[in-house]
Amino acid sequence: NVMPIVNKFFKDAEKEEIFNNFSLVDYFFFLAKQGKLNFLKKSGNEFYFEDKDRKISVNEKGYFDHKSGTGGQKVKAVMEFENSDWHKSMAFMSAFVGTDLSSSYKNIREERNDLSDSNASINAIFTPNNIDLIKYFNSRGISTEVLKKYTRQVHFQFGQKFSFGIGIKNITGGWDIRNSIGKTKLHNSNFAELGKGNKLAIFEGLTDMLSFVEALETDTEREKYKLICLNSVVNVDKFIENHQDFTGKIEVYLDAGKPADIATDKILAYFKDQAVDRRANLNINEHREGYKDLNDLLLDIKNYEIGLTSDQREIINIGNEKPRGIRR
Repeated sequence: NVMPIVNKFFKDAEKEEIFNNFSLVDYFFFLAKQGKLNFLKKSGNEFYFEDKDRKISVNEKGYFDHKSGTGGQKVKAVMEFENSDWHKSMAFMSAFVGTDLSSSYKNIREERNDLSDSNASINAIFTPNNIDLIKYFNSRGISTEVLKKYTRQVHFQFGQKFSFGIGIKNITGGWDIRNSIGKTKLHNSNFAELGKGNKLAIFEGLTDMLSFVEALETDTEREKYKLICLNSVVNVDKFIENHQDFTGKIEVYLDAGKPADIATDKILAYFKDQAVDRRANLNINEHREGYKDLNDLLLDIKNYEIGLTSDQREIINIGNEKPRGIRR
């Protein structure tokens, strides 16, 4: 957070230096990072942001709210969004000078090049900050800490339709984006991989991969794995071809169901004793009392633990056991 010290008087030279060095675009991405605005798109030199009441275009000279028809230059923007007077706004701007958030928008052109053969455009990629997206993944048992460390918030558009969600880039530059409404594929479908561990852990989707990270709890345990998110079981052949020379251990955590069974069998058949299907240990199956996927299991564990007394929770922790297959 920027914590300005209020001066009652600014010399003309000081004011000019502040105006010249204060980046209005960085300031609006600072507001977006705080969750006060949502970034929409870039068009030419203009960056577009919105909240429930405003749709704002911003460049380094000023801003304009297209809903209210009002706008202004740098000081007026800070006065409005920090709800402060002129002197406090100048002090804020002085303290903000040197804050560099350009990494939030410098990648826009690069990402669009990745999608050159698609009718989709990616407008921005940054650390997750949208409150509604974070709440959605929290409701799926995924902590804000894990979400911010392992994923990115991606803003994209199809024609004039804008949207955003959480995702990770696959090995060929495409994205599988998830939000509370559903899933969106941008560019070509492929598997994604994260981490540099000497063991592979394979998952069907993003939420299952994040559930595994949640279950491990410590960075020491997490760093033992390279995480593979297939994004779809149809990508299993691409995974096998890409890792055909891998000689380490492989743990498979796909969903319940026939398509996942076929994909798992392919992995086990190719890698033989290197690979193990972990679903039976975790009660992931199509039976009535089974779990449909790893996230389903994680939610059941978390709901179970919420109902425990502190003494019961301490016993589980001391025993170093997690209540697996609670429905059985």
